[in-house]
Amino acid sequence: MRWASSRKGKRLAVLLASALAAAALIELGARLLVAPPLFRPGAVLDPVLGHRPVARERVENADERGAFSFVLNSEGYRGPELPAESSAKPDGTLRLLFLGDSFLFGRAVRDEELVDAATVRELAARSIPAAAWNLGVPDYGTLQELLLFQREGARVRPDVVVLLVFPGNDVANDCLELAGKTPGNDGDYVRPYAVDDGDALAFAHPLRAFLRDHLRAFAALEMHFLGLAAERGWSWATWGAQDPAELTRTGDAVLAPPPAGSAWDVAWRRTEELLARFRDEVHARGAELLVLVAPRRNQVQHEGFAEDLLASQPHAFDGLDWNYPERRLQAFCARERIPAVLLLEDLRAAIAADPTPVFAADFHFSGRAHALAARRTAEWIAEWVARRAQGAAFEPASDAFSAPVDVVAPERCLTALDFVRAPRFEFLGAGFGPWRLDWSGKGPGLPASREARLYLRTGRGDFLLRGAVPVKPPARIELAFDGVKLAHALEVTEKGAFELRVPRAELPAELPARTQVTLSVAVSGPTPRDVPWVLILRQIGFEEGLGPR
Repeated sequence: MRWASSRKGKRLAVLLASALAAAALIELGARLLVAPPLFRPGAVLDPVLGHRPVARERVENADERGAFSFVLNSEGYRGPELPAESSAKPDGTLRLLFLGDSFLFGRAVRDEELVDAATVRELAARSIPAAAWNLGVPDYGTLQELLLFQREGARVRPDVVVLLVFPGNDVANDCLELAGKTPGNDGDYVRPYAVDDGDALAFAHPLRAFLRDHLRAFAALEMHFLGLAAERGWSWATWGAQDPAELTRTGDAVLAPPPAGSAWDVAWRRTEELLARFRDEVHARGAELLVLVAPRRNQVQHEGFAEDLLASQPHAFDGLDWNYPERRLQAFCARERIPAVLLLEDLRAAIAADPTPVFAADFHFSGRAHALAARRTAEWIAEWVARRAQGAAFEPASDAFSAPVDVVAPERCLTALDFVRAPRFEFLGAGFGPWRLDWSGKGPGLPASREARLYLRTGRGDFLLRGAVPVKPPARIELAFDGVKLAHALEVTEKGAFELRVPRAELPAELPARTQVTLSVAVSGPTPRDVPWVLILRQIGFEEGLGPR
């Protein structure tokens, strides 16, 4: 028996040694043949921060002014390279360090329009020389931004640290209990979380995190499964079917006081703890912290999509407080003596005065909003410089709040939408895709699905549609104005550009001051899988607003 047992033990030892050797060979092969896997396009894994941008990424982008290059520096950040740790700090020049998430990263905004670059120009106009660095990273929470400051702050040696806080997802991103339970926050899978008193870090799946950080073969396999999960609707927590009931609507949850003891209550308190910790670390480095609070788009303006939602769900916004994040953060920052600039009312006032968008089509700040944020930031810094020289005390913010601006009210709607110049998404309901400067050689435009809705102010003249059909015609377009269908459908018989005209006499006789226009599009053949849209709209509206082509 002893002999048999000893022989069995030797076999197990050989099997274990063979398995370890095979694993070692696989890992060696992975390190020799497989590049470090991407967490997502444009983001690589990081053992401390979870993920970080790809260095020197270059993407050809476009806005209403035309094409421009979106370029990251050698460490994956927007703007100038970070200074070397040994570089001298110039006398008389304020050093500004901006940290934040995708709002600061500003993928849809040119370098010179970003808040950091614009703040330097605003300060120069006030005779305050300054230099600024941008450490904005998409999908970062407050803890990741704090860890990034700990990593890079010593190199910049800032005088002022500007932390751009977006409660719309920062609150959820700071809470382990909400990991994987809010839509669109795929960084939850790898991001670190603060637990206990904030000194200890945790991951949603600590064993996976350990193996991912130490074994490239495991990381590559894991990222493959993560891609499959996203593609097939699996939950990365179980690699099984995602249960939609487990997801909470992040925006709605942030816009309401959380029940005591709930995960959202924990999330808010954790965000506040991290902000206090951030202040302490910034002060320890001899700098001042300014919290710059960015609102959600639906806090600033009531849009066409919201009109659509309320038409089908009249009580969709019941119980929401459009000002709750700002009121809570204002009270917290005043209590903790943390300087804060709240952008909500500034953006509302800007939209009420001038309909030029303050949000880009990707839901983030437009160049106009970055300029407004830069002006407010520079004003605060100039006051801080003066107070510091005089030894004056800290003064908390005391904003008063109003309500979202109704941009689809008749007095703010446009009589026509020109998608050649800009997307103007705020007047759109459901059924539209992303705006592009060029759609396969067809020029600028906005793609529409088989049914799409938009809102216009009733104008004079005929009703015009200009665009292109990306699929094989004929295409049949039915129009309805506030639910009243036109007697005759419009036909597009040739592929490519088209112009369709509805004489004023064929429109409903009594149109309200603002009308909802519905397009129902039918095409003769099947839509190719690589062409999800059946219509590219370039211009639509009353002739008064469009004029001749």
